[in-house]
Amino acid sequence: MDITSENAVVSYSPGAEASIAYIPTPLTGHPALMGFHRHLLADTVRTEAFIQAIECVVRPGQVVVDLGSGSGILALACARAGAARVYAIESDSLIFLAQQAAQANGLAERIIFIHQDSRRADLPEKVDVIVSECLGLMGLGGTMVPAVVDLARRYLKPDGRLIPQAITLFIAPVESPLHYEYVHVWEQGRFYGFDLATFQKTASNNLYIARFRPESFLSRPQQVAAVQLLTANVTEVSARLNFAPTRSGRLHGFCGWFEASLADGVTLSASPLAPPTIWRQLYLPLEKELPVATDSLIQLNFGLNLGLRLAGEPGFFRWCTEVTCPSRPAETMSLKQITLKSIPRKVETVHACHSERSEESLKTNSKQNFIEQNYFCDSK
Repeated sequence: MDITSENAVVSYSPGAEASIAYIPTPLTGHPALMGFHRHLLADTVRTEAFIQAIECVVRPGQVVVDLGSGSGILALACARAGAARVYAIESDSLIFLAQQAAQANGLAERIIFIHQDSRRADLPEKVDVIVSECLGLMGLGGTMVPAVVDLARRYLKPDGRLIPQAITLFIAPVESPLHYEYVHVWEQGRFYGFDLATFQKTASNNLYIARFRPESFLSRPQQVAAVQLLTANVTEVSARLNFAPTRSGRLHGFCGWFEASLADGVTLSASPLAPPTIWRQLYLPLEKELPVATDSLIQLNFGLNLGLRLAGEPGFFRWCTEVTCPSRPAETMSLKQITLKSIPRKVETVHACHSERSEESLKTNSKQNFIEQNYFCDSK
């Protein structure tokens, strides 16, 4: 979808999809299939790239794991490529539908379905290949990549292969009034006579999925990190980047994306320059727009940490921005942002019966303060 300042509804091309949408409800079954995996399967760029990688890597007679199997489409592709056994690991009940699909396609005898979290899975043998559509925000963001690495360290043979094998992160400063206005809607006026500007801090330190056009770039994109999944630390990425604007404008945030090396010669890209995928791009908004000129310097201190968790959140993003002009050093402008600011903190109430915050709330707020102070913009 394209983010607009009016709404966040997915925009469909003319046709049947424009008048129908699935609504997850406890009254019906398998919301993961209807509300999510259906759209993954519809992404032909994504799915065909993974199947192409499987056909390049999996050899007849090999043992394969499909981690986060979902609809089972990649497990089916592995079996079709000749795998002797495929362990399809999935924690969602969708696995039972995937099992039916394996039976319907005559592949049930070679696919072993494991309904369990991969960290607790106990496989009876080492495997030749692990395939997982584990890609999250900017590739690494989320819980799947660490889970893949954990399983690989326990069960992948020394000469085994991983799909994907590497993820490269990219980022670029952008000017986009459309995206900026969408995020800053809370401070643009009153809602039904009420001031809701207090929501703006949460909105400005949140993450957004959107599409960007290359014309919105204020500078050339830069590589944040290139991560080999089997050898690198996938739980923490940090980079200090300097961007020289190629034109003057207003800095509204940063556009991030990934390129995943699935196999030799098979790459999946979420770049604005590539065919669109379900991931689109990640928008890191600024708390306020900053003017830039061609003689300015945009400095970004970027961080992604998946190892430190708070309130059930799978890590955090950090983006600290500074805009300087060598000829006007007094005009330096800086912003410090982190997704932890978007996590609500429990406020002490004035009611006598609730005058004390819970011990758990105090612990959460204390941990949140500690992480903000120690992992903000002092990355090493």
